[in-house]
Amino acid sequence: KARIKLTPIKCFKEMASSGNVLYKITAPNKKPAWLLNEWSCGSGGCTRSFSIYYAVESTSDVQCFDSD
Repeated sequence: KARIKLTPIKCFKEMASSGNVLYKITAPNKKPAWLLNEWSCGSGGCTRSFSIYYAVESTSDVQCFDSD
């Protein structure tokens, strides 16, 4: 049984209609990874996408929709 932990590290105050949150993923005896959860909603519906990064340096250009 893996104990995977998601810790939000960037973009905490995003709008309900669009935004993203960057999480650090950790599990015992595994290298960390970073998960970017992005969403956008409009009159035509909503979309959501996920990106996984294996190095924190790769997340340096992640921009928040809000100002945090």
